[in-house]
Amino acid sequence: MGHISTFFKPVTLILATGGLVMAMSGCTHDRQSETDSADNGDWNRAEANLEYRYLQSERRLAETDQLYMVLDMRHKKLLLKLQGAVVWDYPMVFLEEDSSAVQAFIDRFLGDNSRMMRAIYDRHLYEAAEQTPDSILELVSEAVGVKPELLQRDLPKRFQIDWRNNITLEVHTDIEGAPVSRIRNALAEMRRILQMPFGEAVIIIKIEPEKAITLYRAAAPGLPALIYP
Repeated sequence: MGHISTFFKPVTLILATGGLVMAMSGCTHDRQSETDSADNGDWNRAEANLEYRYLQSERRLAETDQLYMVLDMRHKKLLLKLQGAVVWDYPMVFLEEDSSAVQAFIDRFLGDNSRMMRAIYDRHLYEAAEQTPDSILELVSEAVGVKPELLQRDLPKRFQIDWRNNITLEVHTDIEGAPVSRIRNALAEMRRILQMPFGEAVIIIKIEPEKAITLYRAAAPGLPALIYP
């Protein structure tokens, strides 16, 4: 019996050691799986950083009394906000669904430094229709905080909002309209052609005419625009 006991001790030690190695191997595998899972997109550091920077940028804008625009590219919505509250919004209905054009717009807006906010540089009304009813002007005046008599009274057919670095949001409606100024339109097109060799980022959306007048009136040069990529 003593010989049998002596024989089983090394065997037991080997089995125990083997079990420990397997257990350690299993733990290492689990940790590696967790690391791989994180690397595969369960937690994306770059995306989390963008989210944080967006929230910080909006918090600063919401603390002011200034109207600001939000280009919500994730949910395809365009919003005007005041102190964090939505005062105007509309779905981004792209005239041509081109994911590469949308991504180019986002990349150009963010730039090399992931710039979340840019002030509008310019806007241009190409075509417009007949005068807007006073009832609509009253609604617009409430949204943008301007007296109705001071508002643009034509319904926009086509206009564009520009940021520096050749970034453009072009807005179309489905109404019949006429050129507001052929000379200014020609100058705007010439300026755009001259910028093309340097590259441009343009997205084109379509909205309702009544919504367009609010957006056009609000999108004055200097208005802060925040992108949610």
